Amino acid sequence: MQNPATGLLASDPDDVHEGIDGRDFHLTWTPSDAADAVSQDIYIVPTGTDLSTGSQAAAKSFADTTTTSWTGTAADDVTTDATGAEFDPYEDYKLYVVTTDDDGDSSISAGAEWTSEVPNPVLDISFSDPDDSTIGVTGEDFSLNWTVSGSPDVIKQEIYILPYGDMTTNGTLDFAASLPAGDTSWQGTSDLTTDATGGDLTDNVTYDVYVVPWSDNGLANTDAFANDVTVNAD
Repeated sequence: MQNPATGLLASDPDDVHEGIDGRDFHLTWTPSDAADAVSQDIYIVPTGTDLSTGSQAAAKSFADTTTTSWTGTAADDVTTDATGAEFDPYEDYKLYVVTTDDDGDSSISAGAEWTSEVPNPVLDISFSDPDDSTIGVTGEDFSLNWTVSGSPDVIKQEIYILPYGDMTTNGTLDFAASLPAGDTSWQGTSDLTTDATGGDLTDNVTYDVYVVPWSDNGLANTDAFANDVTVNAD
């Protein structure tokens, strides 16, 4: 059994494409110094899962022992981890280099940690109600300004108007708007008539209005909101 590859470092270079695939994985390493080493394979497994090269699939294979880095591409078609499960932004992963010698024996490197990062929140949210003409409450009564998240991997922002309860992005709440990553303001329109829970917008109700940035990997930050907003339409 030869010496394993060493010095593994993993990172996520992709901040553009939505979802997790090979383009989100970059790995550097120092190859094995064994004289009889002939090939290298990269494996991506969930943290806490044992690597089994006989039953799990490599993300990339190299028929040499001189390659020292790998960044996945769309052409690699890496959409699942070594166990066959689709990549999950809530899952942490480890990347390994498995080196094989001319006798077919393999050595496994130490794992390099990789994780999706929750984006930073937006800042400085301010709320106003610019509508003084329409009877009743609609999106026209909601106007927001803010400073965008400082995270480079934000690909969109969502607005939620929540009258009560916990803010969540698990699909049980409806967003009022989905905006590009660089937008710094939002003005609702008259066709918005319900809050995030599906209830009718109305006066004499205190709302929290969230601006939620999403990373390209699919994680959201729900920390920033204009709280205790009461809309009183004449």
